[in-house]
Amino acid sequence: MNVKTNIFNYATATAVSCSIAVGALAFAYQPEFTGYNTPAPVVNIAPAEFSIQSLAITGASTGTAVINLDDFILNVQFTFEAHPDSYGVPGSEYTAVEITSLDAINITTVSGDAFSDFTDANDHYSINQLITAYIEKNSLVEVAS
Repeated sequence: MNVKTNIFNYATATAVSCSIAVGALAFAYQPEFTGYNTPAPVVNIAPAEFSIQSLAITGASTGTAVINLDDFILNVQFTFEAHPDSYGVPGSEYTAVEITSLDAINITTVSGDAFSDFTDANDHYSINQLITAYIEKNSLVEVAS
């Protein structure tokens, strides 16, 4: 007896029976609604507010700034590097400034009492960006030259 079985029919039968079983399980599963999960409470912390009270370029690559940080006053001495830059469009040339170091940070309260230095890397980054933007916006490097 030469009987040839057709494998395709077995595969088709298997696929149909599996799809029926999965469909029956999908319709039989009825999850219960347990309510919405509320997220963890948000901590009520306001971000730090930085503003420049005054800034002066004291040398070719040095300067001083008085910065308001929330209820504190920071007297900052810094060094910077300036180089010509542009946005790639003719007429958009300007002098870019990069703060290389914050040399000294003296902190006082609004009433004038001395306070220990509590600034961290995030504060230093924000101070650098604030000073850089102020110098570039007011073209202080070109004026000092």
